[in-house]
Amino acid sequence: MTHLDNNVKKVLSHVDWNVLDPQRQIQVSFNCEADAQFWLDHHETHYKEFWKVEPHEVYMLEVK
Repeated sequence: MTHLDNNVKKVLSHVDWNVLDPQRQIQVSFNCEADAQFWLDHHETHYKEFWKVEPHEVYMLEVK
């Protein structure tokens, strides 16, 4: 543990909504769940039942 650890905290910056393929690779990201779901619903792809929309929390470090 360094002296900086006591002076820094993680703060949620925003949430990205990722569209993941069956191998769990990110294919596209959106800033809103509805947009990600719309893209997935209207995108032609094989094995669509294995594709998912999942949130990804993005944090920033804030000095206390």
